[in-house]
Amino acid sequence: MSRPPTRECGSKGQVLNAHAGKDLHAEYLKLPKKKQEKFYEENRPALMLYDAAIRYFKENGVKTIPTVKRIQDEIEDLTSQKNDAYTDYRESQKREKELQTVKANIETILRQQEPEIGQERKTHEQELYTGVTL
Repeated sequence: MSRPPTRECGSKGQVLNAHAGKDLHAEYLKLPKKKQEKFYEENRPALMLYDAAIRYFKENGVKTIPTVKRIQDEIEDLTSQKNDAYTDYRESQKREKELQTVKANIETILRQQEPEIGQERKTHEQELYTGVTL
């Protein structure tokens, strides 16, 4: 038996809706015109979802409806890529934090040495100005 229709959005939901309604739609088309209206009313939700799915694929230029397995494989592949990228992102964040710590430490060391460097510069300038070594 086919899978029940779903109201999911996006291509996975559309694929499920298309596959779920395919047999029902074929059965609808085989009926004589007099019986089609009653059949459609009895199966309106599933047939409407099927029609919406087919319309979605036509609007997006999809000629053949992909299989549920293919969509699921693609989702798993993309999820794996996302997880790998997120792992790289977290490692980059960690590295940035380490570099920020190193930068802060260097700035602290330089600030501590600044008075010494300033005093040496002042002494050197006095030596140049007076010509006397202190």
